[in-house]
Amino acid sequence: MRKKGSASYAKEARAMESESCHGWNIASAPHDLFELLGNLDELNSFLGFVISDLPIGRERELLTDIQDGLFLIQAEIGAPDNADFPGRLGREHVLKLAEWSGEYDRMLTPLGRFIIPGGAKNAALLHCARTMARRVERSSIRLCRRSQGNPFIPPYLDRLSYLLFQMARMINQQSGFKEKHPAYDCRRPSV
Repeated sequence: MRKKGSASYAKEARAMESESCHGWNIASAPHDLFELLGNLDELNSFLGFVISDLPIGRERELLTDIQDGLFLIQAEIGAPDNADFPGRLGREHVLKLAEWSGEYDRMLTPLGRFIIPGGAKNAALLHCARTMARRVERSSIRLCRRSQGNPFIPPYLDRLSYLLFQMARMINQQSGFKEKHPAYDCRRPSV
């Protein structure tokens, strides 16, 4: 026995297949595109959460600039072919992140081994943001391989992940947290 109104739901679902979402035909839009846009939105939102807890200072300023860069990527990849968008992420954006990373490199002690993520709350949050940035990077690589997207997006996201790692280390250093390294000792029982 068919429920009352189920035919209208099926009709609405068929109509939605031909509708557009921000200029994209929903039925033909690439899944990778929506996955990347969602991952970018998640990372950008999480960075907003991190910023909300940071004191006013260098990290807060850099993260705000990074959010603008992420919005630029979202605008560029979210625009259907031949659509206008505010600009393109370019080499200068990647170089800016590399410059900031260089500044942190000069302030941090050299790192020769892996460290266990954590420490101060904001450092731990930046470690989480770093892993989100890596996921966004993987999503961007898949989309760029398939659709010949902007070649500067994956390197930008790679540099971003490294910069977030350095920021986490800096916050831990300034907070007095000592970096811990994995023991790699399978004989030692887990706690």
